[in-house]
Amino acid sequence: MVKLDSLQPTGSFKDRGASLVINYLNNHGITSIAEDSSGNGGSAYAGYAAKGNMQCNIFVPAGTSKGKTTQTRLYGANCIEIKGTREDVALAAIESSVTHGSHYVGHNWHPLFIEGVKSIAYEIWEQCGYKAPDNFVVPAGNGSLLAGAYIGFSELLKGGEISKLPRLFGIQTESIQPFVQTFNNKEINITSENTIAEGIKIKRSSRMNEILQFVKETNGNFISVSEQQIQSALKEMGAQGYFIEPTSATAFAGITQLIKTQEIKPDELTVGVVTGNGLKATNSIEHLINDMRG
Repeated sequence: MVKLDSLQPTGSFKDRGASLVINYLNNHGITSIAEDSSGNGGSAYAGYAAKGNMQCNIFVPAGTSKGKTTQTRLYGANCIEIKGTREDVALAAIESSVTHGSHYVGHNWHPLFIEGVKSIAYEIWEQCGYKAPDNFVVPAGNGSLLAGAYIGFSELLKGGEISKLPRLFGIQTESIQPFVQTFNNKEINITSENTIAEGIKIKRSSRMNEILQFVKETNGNFISVSEQQIQSALKEMGAQGYFIEPTSATAFAGITQLIKTQEIKPDELTVGVVTGNGLKATNSIEHLINDMRG
C-alpha cells in the first residue's frame, strides 16, 4: 500500500511536524524562526509560518531543486542558499539567532517535530482497518519519519489498539548510507554526494542511536539502493499514476529489494510512504526522462 504524504498542504510529510511546532511557537509569542532544510522541511515551515504571520528564514544547500525554493519564497520566507555541506547549512541556520535575530527550529532537533510526525502511525492504523501493517518502509535521511512512526505505533501498542509493532525499514543510497553502515557495525564512509535523492543527503543523523534502537526493536532493517534502482522505481511508480520526487522513489526501490531478498513476504501488509510530491523536483525528473529517451 502507498501512503500519499505528497498530498499534505505543502506537498511533503514534513507538514506533520512543522504544523505542530509552528502552533506551539505561535502560542508562545515567537515571531521569527530559522530552519535548515534540503527543501521539504523549509517549504513546510515557510507555509505554516505564513499562516502564523511569522518571519521565516530558510537555509538550504546551494543548488536545491527550484520547485522547493520557489515554493518557500512564495510563502514569503527568506530563502538563503549556502554553499558547502549539509552540515554547513545547519550551522548557518543555528547562527541565525545572531545574524538574523531568529529562533532556530530545525526539524532534526526540535522535540515537538517528531510528536507531529507520529500522526502518520495513527492514520495508517486507521486506513489499514485499525491494525498495524507488517512492514513500514521509508527513505532515511535524518530518520524523523522512522522515529515518529515508532512513537505513534508504540502508543497504539501500549493502548491495546494493535498487537505488535510493524517492522521499520529505512532505505538509503549506496553513496550515503550512515544508518546502513552503523546498523551493520561498519564505519561510516560517504563515497559521493551526487544522488538524485537530495532529501536524504545527510551524513549522520542527529538522532542516530535512538533510531537505530527503534529499528532493531521492531526487527526491521536498513538497506541501501543504487541510483539506477531509484530511477527505475521512479519510472515504475509513474507508470502506476504516482508522480513522486526521487527521494520518495528510494523507499519503493527498497521495497523491491526487500521482496527479492525475501525480507518482505507476499502475504504481509507493507506500507511505503511517498514523502514528497514530484512537482518539487521537476528539473531532475525531466533530466531522467530525457536520459531514458536517449
